[in-house]
Amino acid sequence: MVDALLSHRSSAGQFGAVVVVIVAVLGLLSALLQGFSGIGFVLVPIIALCVAYVFGLRPVVHETADALEVRNPMRTIVVPWGAVTDAFFVDVLVVQAAGTEIRCFSVPKPTWRSRSGGSTFLGGVAGRIRTPDLPDPTAGHANVASRVLDLAARFGSGRAKSGQVEQRWAPDSLAAVGIGVVALVIGVAAWLL
Repeated sequence: MVDALLSHRSSAGQFGAVVVVIVAVLGLLSALLQGFSGIGFVLVPIIALCVAYVFGLRPVVHETADALEVRNPMRTIVVPWGAVTDAFFVDVLVVQAAGTEIRCFSVPKPTWRSRSGGSTFLGGVAGRIRTPDLPDPTAGHANVASRVLDLAARFGSGRAKSGQVEQRWAPDSLAAVGIGVVALVIGVAAWLL
């Protein structure tokens, strides 16, 4: 049974986004402190920041007592627990609810290494000391699908099975994409003129 509600994110996606953010901020600081030698030195980091936010920092799957909230790069989908019928992995976590399939961008399929318990580049699980009170670090996202089904059974049992899945555009992502597109248009216009 599930004890606490969690949020699930792609650690690789977050790591990549943080690296891009750090490099972009350092590039912007360098351009500001050393003077502009071209508009591209400002626009490229701005576009990189927008992409890092939309694809690396925004995606998350939140578990709440009422619903599963899936924040994909451009959309937010709220799935009531009573509507969840199945959860499984294809290349990412897929939740079936109310006749639709919701792909959870932030929960990638577990790798063969995490399923087999093999060691990783930096020491991995082979070098760790296991204690019974800690969760298994090799499980990764492998248990997320079963966790979603457990939460649906726990929170959705007393509710109507025909809960409405709510899908809406994400204004924060639309703003980031808009800023990126404007920066790209300015850059192309400056290059052509």
